[in-house]
Amino acid sequence: MKRYAFFLIALTACTGPAQQASTTPTGERMTPAEQLHAALSARLNQDDFKQIDGGGPIGGVQSLYYVTTKSREEVLEILTPVIEPYTRDIPWTEDYGQYHIGLSLKDQPDMRFGIGISFVKPKTDTYKNQPDVLKNYETDIVYTPPYEWNEP
Repeated sequence: MKRYAFFLIALTACTGPAQQASTTPTGERMTPAEQLHAALSARLNQDDFKQIDGGGPIGGVQSLYYVTTKSREEVLEILTPVIEPYTRDIPWTEDYGQYHIGLSLKDQPDMRFGIGISFVKPKTDTYKNQPDVLKNYETDIVYTPPYEWNEP
């Protein structure tokens, strides 16, 4: 019986975002942007990430800030499969110590989102009021949830 229960837990954990529920708690069908946001939020709110206060909005959209003890490469490996079902391709760019993307959704092209994955250690000014972040975490993530994009 224990082996069967473990199998069910493992099977559930392996279910990707495309197989997750695509309705809101009120039963309404979720848009692709809402599905992506739900999938990323569910993953970033697991125990290996910690949400922190990161400041104000970026480009008029309130971004969400997380830290983790995982490396930037591990974070890429974790988040890429969560994002893939909702985008055409994922051209991660690396510059100034940060991997980042800004993409539109393949099934809702007027909606964009962004993610930045950076080293924590060089950000002494950014985290001067949060010394526990500098001391205990390796990587930070800035996630800008889907927002309407009206520019060409």
